[in-house]
Amino acid sequence: MSEEQADAVQTALEHGAAAAAGAAARRSRRAPALGSEMPEGHCANCGTELAGPFCHSCGQSADTFKRPFFRLLAETLDNLVNLDGRLARTLPALFAFPGRVTRAYLTGKRAGYIPPFRLYLIASLAFFLLLPLFNVQDSVVRYDPQGAQVARAELEAARESGAMSEEEYRAAIRAIDAISVFDPPRSSGEADSGDDGSGGSDAMRRALVPEEFGAEEGVADGLPMGTRVWLADRIERLAANPDRWRAESLAWAPRVMFLMLPVFALMLSLVYAWRRGFFYFDHLITGLHFHAVMFLALLIAMPASLILPEGITSLAFLVFAHVWLYRALRVVYGTGRFAAIGRVIVLDLAYGLVLGVAVTAVVLLGALTA
Repeated sequence: MSEEQADAVQTALEHGAAAAAGAAARRSRRAPALGSEMPEGHCANCGTELAGPFCHSCGQSADTFKRPFFRLLAETLDNLVNLDGRLARTLPALFAFPGRVTRAYLTGKRAGYIPPFRLYLIASLAFFLLLPLFNVQDSVVRYDPQGAQVARAELEAARESGAMSEEEYRAAIRAIDAISVFDPPRSSGEADSGDDGSGGSDAMRRALVPEEFGAEEGVADGLPMGTRVWLADRIERLAANPDRWRAESLAWAPRVMFLMLPVFALMLSLVYAWRRGFFYFDHLITGLHFHAVMFLALLIAMPASLILPEGITSLAFLVFAHVWLYRALRVVYGTGRFAAIGRVIVLDLAYGLVLGVAVTAVVLLGALTA
């Protein structure tokens, strides 16, 4: 026997021994009580013969996950590390190079970045979870009683100067008194003055349902009495528990903001209506990245506002948002400088109006469900 033949026999013996050892190990391992009904090497779901880790017919993974718990845990941690790796590649590129990640995703280079929808969910979830820690929920539902006092003083001065008639003055005072139900609780020594122009605990009900107090004139006489009674009851309930109103409004905020995504994508499709080759999907991916970056930027701005003046952080955020959008439009759509500036202005005005409606909707939905 030649030397080459001897080596071949030795290799075959080693492979055979390894295979036998593997078979013995498999026989000694406890078999699962439930397993695939399909032959080995076939998809457990549809029975198609497998040619890789996923079925090319139905898309199901070939993994059965039937292995020791600690091995599964190690694989899960490995997946998290892999996510962190993509996160480290995605976030710096998103902030430093607006539009680059979006364009890469749309041109098919996707494996190295976090999928846009997942990134939006991570950013929005982090934002709305941390939002209550910075006490900004007061800006969603806020009433300043000092402002009402200033308005009363200005109305009084206008009446005394003759710039406002007595009838106009009383109508304006009734409107201000209608919201005095949200004033802080009065001390025991303060009088509850009723409807004489200084508010009172029942001022809102007096304004909405004057019939209950023997009066005839109110601020919403055109509405049916049943509607006015419901409004008075609802407003008094909100005034009694404003914290619940804030909490409900904040609960609605992420849902309403999620609905803003297709609206923003629609606006992009309108400002690029004459550009051929761009589809609604492209605009939606751009919108997902834009909103994700804005949520993450707000997460930086909110703690910064605790150190720096609020006006500076707000201005910095607005500048960053507009510059980011301008650069993204240039990179993703290949827009020229002046055309990109024009589109940013149009989007700013239109989307700002829509966001104003969305904030109003959040407050109203919170009032209805509180």
